[in-house]
Amino acid sequence: MKVNDYVRIKNKAGWCCIGQIHNINEFREPSMKLCVDIQADDYVFVGEDIIEKSSSNIIDLIEVGDYVNGVLIDSIEKDDTGKYVFGYGATLTGETWFYNDEIKSIVTKEQFEGMEYKL
Repeated sequence: MKVNDYVRIKNKAGWCCIGQIHNINEFREPSMKLCVDIQADDYVFVGEDIIEKSSSNIIDLIEVGDYVNGVLIDSIEKDDTGKYVFGYGATLTGETWFYNDEIKSIVTKEQFEGMEYKL
């Protein structure tokens, strides 16, 4: 992992989010050496032990069940050119797809479950 890589963080309590490594401080204790930007100017300090996945490309961290651009992702595939396509929702004409370059926001399924109000 290196600065500017994206990470999917999940701790033992089930808290999960996606962020970007802002700084790596080798002089901190191991559980606090990665400074991760999880929102604009909102940082957490974590260790490698709670990093589920890391990649220089944020699309590699998206999973089925996450919300991208506010919609539930129910499938992830690659098209003939090797670009990721994300399927969401059924329409009258079938499934709707969008490409990785159309991603503007991501909420992990764990974040959504933690915020939802259940009746």
